[in-house]
Amino acid sequence: MGKPTLSMEMPLNPQLVLRPFEKWGIDFVGTFDPPSFGKEYLLVCTDYVTKWAEVQALASANEDVVADFLYNWILLRFGAPRAI
Repeated sequence: MGKPTLSMEMPLNPQLVLRPFEKWGIDFVGTFDPPSFGKEYLLVCTDYVTKWAEVQALASANEDVVADFLYNWILLRFGAPRAI
């Protein structure tokens, strides 16, 4: 085969190494018509590594309820994530 040439080498692709609960995805689902018990939205947070999901039904979709959910359900239970 001889010496490897530039065309024979595989490119190096960096991969992000994450530990569980370091990166979360967050999204709203809704509106639901008719609302169930006054709740029109679902706030869904999913961990990228373990696929663990946390869901809460909400009456409104604003920054206050998101901040409260992230603090009480993510930060206090799993620690501060590297990325959201």
